[in-house]
Amino acid sequence: MTSDMRYVIDWLISARRERMAKVTITVEAATDAYGPEETAKLLGKGIATIWRWIRDGKIIAVRVGGRTFIPKQEIERLKKQDLPESEDG
Repeated sequence: MTSDMRYVIDWLISARRERMAKVTITVEAATDAYGPEETAKLLGKGIATIWRWIRDGKIIAVRVGGRTFIPKQEIERLKKQDLPESEDG
């Protein structure tokens, strides 16, 4: 492999890593995070809205072992915002 090819490969890998960068949130215990259903109840929204917000990146969710959790600080942040009305609750 030539040095030019290696440079291009390294550049592509670093560019991909930058695009894939994620926000890191530390969840200390199960009491620091809620499932989507609990989050919906706490925010007074429908479960479909919560899943849509997760998909759209409005809520930061943590996936652990196939389960989805929303950190407590995310719910507190959303409670402080003026949340729009949704069609499902």
